[in-house]
Amino acid sequence: MKFYSDGGEFVFNLDHWKDRAYDTQEPVIVEGMRREKGGEQMWCTVDGDFITSNDSCGNQCRDYDPCNKVSGRCRNLTQGFVGTGIKYRITENGSVRRVL
Repeated sequence: MKFYSDGGEFVFNLDHWKDRAYDTQEPVIVEGMRREKGGEQMWCTVDGDFITSNDSCGNQCRDYDPCNKVSGRCRNLTQGFVGTGIKYRITENGSVRRVL
């Protein structure tokens, strides 16, 4: 499962947030995320932005790298994430508890 901090737009794993809580010496509240399957948007790992249609991804993109080496879906695209609504509190010592 991936997590993100309230107000953040990037998704990180649990170890990242444990390190963040330890470094800041303050608890961190994060929300659990799950992959959005069949969503309208895909995440471009090269541009660091969401692609909403294939019009902006393809031969016109300098970083286009099709999975089958000829045409089709670019290997730089990944699925986006959606929130589960389940929040967790991560303390400075690394303990994780669900927040109700």
